[in-house]
Amino acid sequence: TYTVFSEDYDYKALLEVLGQAEGVENTSAMVQRSYQEASVPMEAVTKRYVEVTENMHIPPFVTPEERTMIYVSLTFLEEKSYEKLIRDNGLAEKTYLETTTPPGVYFGEGNFYDYDTGRYITFEPLQKEGFQMDLYEVKDFGEELYYTGEMKEGQLLYKDQEEKETLKSLEEALKVTPLMVGDRIEKLPITYFNDSHELKLYYPMSSLQTIYPDLQETSIPVELFFKAKDHQVAYGEMIETLEELGLPTHRLTNHGAYLSQERAMITVVNIFSYGFIILISLIAAANVFNTISTNISLRRREFAMLKAVGMTRRAFDQMMRFESLLYGVKSLLYGLPVAVMVTYLIYRSMSNGLDFAFFLPKTAMVIAVGSVFLVVFATSRYAMEKVHKDNPVEALKNENL
Repeated sequence: TYTVFSEDYDYKALLEVLGQAEGVENTSAMVQRSYQEASVPMEAVTKRYVEVTENMHIPPFVTPEERTMIYVSLTFLEEKSYEKLIRDNGLAEKTYLETTTPPGVYFGEGNFYDYDTGRYITFEPLQKEGFQMDLYEVKDFGEELYYTGEMKEGQLLYKDQEEKETLKSLEEALKVTPLMVGDRIEKLPITYFNDSHELKLYYPMSSLQTIYPDLQETSIPVELFFKAKDHQVAYGEMIETLEELGLPTHRLTNHGAYLSQERAMITVVNIFSYGFIILISLIAAANVFNTISTNISLRRREFAMLKAVGMTRRAFDQMMRFESLLYGVKSLLYGLPVAVMVTYLIYRSMSNGLDFAFFLPKTAMVIAVGSVFLVVFATSRYAMEKVHKDNPVEALKNENL
C-alpha cells in the first residue's frame, strides 16, 4: 500500500505508474472516512451488534426512539475497483453503476478486539437491507472552539482554549446527510480492513464530493493498493519509481513481507506440532503392539488347549476378531470422553482471546477411531500368526507358557 495526497501527486497517475511494476496483477485506490456517526432504524440493527457496542462511547445525539446511533466507516473506491466489486457480488448494475447517487453496499461480518474483555468479538451488524441512514457530521467552528463529544441541555458542548463552555443547537452544529444502505456483499475488494466495530459501507469515488462537499481535495489521503505475484520484486521497483518521482518512500508498506513472516512462523509451529503428534502416536502404537502381542504369547497354552479339543482355525480367528473389537471399543469408551473433555478445555482457554463457537474435530476423531482399530487388529493378526505355527502338544507340555 501507498498513501498519497492530491497536493503531492495525482493518485490516478501514480496508481498507473506504480501498477507497472513487475508482477503486479491488481490495483485499487480508496479514500476511507472512519468513525462517522450515523442514525439508523432500530429494527435494522442486530441484537448482537447492540450488545457488542453498548459499552462504546457513541455521541449522544438526540434521535427518535425507533432509531439508534452507530459508528460507520465509508470507503470510496476508484471506479474500476468499485465496478469489479459490484460485478463480483452479482449486484444489479442498474442500481449501482448506472446512477450518480448509488446506495452504499455493506459487508456483513465484522470483528474487533475488545480491550475490556481481552478477546476478539465477531458480529453481524445489520439484519435488514434497503433503508435510509442519516449521516451526522459535527461542524467545525474554527480553531477557537472544539467539540467535547458531550451534550448539555440537549445541545452540543464546545469549549475554547480557556475551557470556556459554549453550547450549540443540533440544527446549528450538525450537518445531516441522508444516505441509502443497499445490499450486503460477500466478496471484498483488496482494500478491505476488518478489525473494527464500525458498519462498513462502500461507494464509488465519485460519491465522495457528493457526501462530503466541504472536503478539500488536496488534503484527502488516498490509499493505493497493489497485489503482486512477487511482492519483494514489486516493492523494490516501486521504491525506485518513488525516488525518481521525488515522492517519500516511507509511505510504501510491504504487507506481503509481514504475511510471509507470519506464514513462516506458522509453518515452524506446524512442523513441531505434527512432529510431536506423530512421535506420541508411534509411542502409543508401540505400547499397544507390545501389550497385545505379549498378552497373546502368554495365552499360547490356553490356545493350544482349545485346538486340542477341536476348535478350528476359522473359529479361532473369529474369536480373536471379537476380542480385538472388544479391546478397541473399550479403549474408545475411555479415550473419546477424555478427548472431548480436553478439547473443550482447550476451547475455553482459546476463547478468552477469540470469539468462536465450540466444535468437535469430527474428521480427526474418525481418523483416531480408525487408527485404534487398525493398530489393534494388525497387532492381533501378527501375534496370532505366530500362535498358529505352534505345535499344540509341545505348547501343552511347556509349563512356562
